[in-house]
Amino acid sequence: MPFRMESKNFKIVGLKSNGEYVNFSKEVPMLAQELLSRANEILSATNTEIALFEPKRG
Repeated sequence: MPFRMESKNFKIVGLKSNGEYVNFSKEVPMLAQELLSRANEILSATNTEIALFEPKRG
């Protein structure tokens, strides 16, 4: 297969939150629901979803 280099632009829509790790299992689903409820605000959505969660260390 020949190598083909492409350049593409994309945009990301997301929510940022802070909280204690103890509440992680409650806050993540709540934020996901908030994002889904506001999905109609996103123009030209592709319905591709990626979730990133980074707990604070220390």
